[in-house]
Amino acid sequence: MRAARHLVALCAVAVLPGQGLGAEALPCPDDEQVIVEAQAPADVARVCEVVARARPDLAACHLHQSDPLVIRVVARITHPVDSCMAQYDCRARTIAVTSPATLPEVLTADSIWARIAPDALFDSLIVHELAHAFIDQAECRGIACLAEDEYIAYALQIDSLAPADRAAVMAGHRITDAADTGRLNDFIVLAGPNHFAQAAWLHFSLPGNGCAFVQKLIDGEATLQAHPE
Repeated sequence: MRAARHLVALCAVAVLPGQGLGAEALPCPDDEQVIVEAQAPADVARVCEVVARARPDLAACHLHQSDPLVIRVVARITHPVDSCMAQYDCRARTIAVTSPATLPEVLTADSIWARIAPDALFDSLIVHELAHAFIDQAECRGIACLAEDEYIAYALQIDSLAPADRAAVMAGHRITDAADTGRLNDFIVLAGPNHFAQAAWLHFSLPGNGCAFVQKLIDGEATLQAHPE
């Protein structure tokens, strides 16, 4: 099995517990592989709808769920990075995502994610973390590095957005050569996550890339590392 990852999307440091909303855990209708904890029934329904909607797109990119997941909607995630919005804990197999009601309090003014409505961002965060979870559950295959993991999660997150929201998130990017993977590295993930996210989707969206490139990353046939071991 691959080594468990502790650096996960939108929170590039060790996973810490979140501040939950004291909610009961309920399985999604017709999907007992996903348990949702949220105080507001509307949030439970929304999470389950997003998961159901995302599954075909994740499957098209060769990402499948093999073990149960708990998705917790929290008021705020306790984390050294104050702007942390969502995280996947590979040890507990849980996803924590900030409630749409409190996402505006977490977002920084310069974040590309502040350009879209909290509900749309919330949905995309679930897709992002599902990608991490499904990668982590994949059988012993090639992917083992932060950049590859985040490439997949960010690309699928942005791809899941409505066209107008995607355009807002991508507005103002300074990427002139989308095919160049030189900026898609571990350093940029940590130092410039907005730039990395935009670059990932632009590369993903090129003809011949998309889910075919994701499969190559998962199988170890492609790498984003400049000097792979």
